[in-house]
Amino acid sequence: MFSLTGHINFNGNGLEKRLSNLYPYEFEIGGIMVKSMEGFLQSLKTSDIYHKQKLWNLSGGLAWKYGQQFNWKEKQSLNWQKKRNQSAFRRI
Repeated sequence: MFSLTGHINFNGNGLEKRLSNLYPYEFEIGGIMVKSMEGFLQSLKTSDIYHKQKLWNLSGGLAWKYGQQFNWKEKQSLNWQKKRNQSAFRRI
């Protein structure tokens, strides 16, 4: 049985660091290779493909910092595959 004590934290050691969205873990989503979950999450905040591609290639604090220039809260929408998704976050 798996048990995680403590908090998921990029500054931690071992498993708690690897579970952080800031950890550089490359994966594919929708046919696109991204370097980290943080880069992917930040890319949802912009519809501009140039910025999306840049974010897909960043991880950790660099991805977080680059993504701060985009304000998704203003329009309450995220962008994925040229589509804006507003309804998903209204249900939360």
